[in-house]
Amino acid sequence: MKSLKNRLKEIEPLFTTEWPTQEVDTKLNTQVQTSFLGFDRINHIRMGYFYEVISKCLFGGVLRDNQMIESQEYHQICPDVYNKSRKILVESKAMRIGHHTTFIDDQINRYIKYQQMKHHYKIYWCFWRHRFEKIKSYKGSPNELYQSLCEKTAYGIILGFSIIIDLWKETHTNSRRYENTSWYNCTTINSTDMNRFLFEPEIMLTQIGRDPNNYAIARFRSPYLKINRYTMSPKPFILIFEKDHQRLIKDLGEEEVPF
Repeated sequence: MKSLKNRLKEIEPLFTTEWPTQEVDTKLNTQVQTSFLGFDRINHIRMGYFYEVISKCLFGGVLRDNQMIESQEYHQICPDVYNKSRKILVESKAMRIGHHTTFIDDQINRYIKYQQMKHHYKIYWCFWRHRFEKIKSYKGSPNELYQSLCEKTAYGIILGFSIIIDLWKETHTNSRRYENTSWYNCTTINSTDMNRFLFEPEIMLTQIGRDPNNYAIARFRSPYLKINRYTMSPKPFILIFEKDHQRLIKDLGEEEVPF
């Protein structure tokens, strides 16, 4: 089996179009709020913050620390990135190589309700695959962590909301449901399937029951990004979203939330 590094090398020629980045030079706050989750979660939060900022560089707007969106109290959402002028909401997720990706019921349900009421907004989820290990026991400084993440980020996957719903609803055999456990009710997707969105997007769309012809699939590379004083070299990432946004709205209006 080919290594991920070799597979990325093979598809590199497909990722030549540079994304029209909204921001190429940004400074991360090294003192992000962490106390509410406990000290042992500090570096997890800093990693999440790093990738939120990367997503903001691509989409523009503001981070969730600056904006909470409300429709009704129980539909309150806090997207990682909110671009009001472009009507875009973005969730940003870090994915370690070889590890699964989690979709939490409560978060998905809130976004579904919001999308049902706010048809003109588009929702994207940005997944950033990285090679960083042992984040919980990391002892370096915040800036050292950000430098390492600049070096160890491998690629990105940006998915439209209809795909997120399908992954969460277990429409394929490689997902797993967790309910009534000590954590949140959720669905997890294995690393191999998430990787396939980058390497074989049409096959993966078919696997979750979607017609690839109904989706736009675009391959990009990021520009050089300046994060504090560190440079993140161009990374390949793929954008997959529904061509007909109104079809998503119609589908959401016709089905009940499954969980």
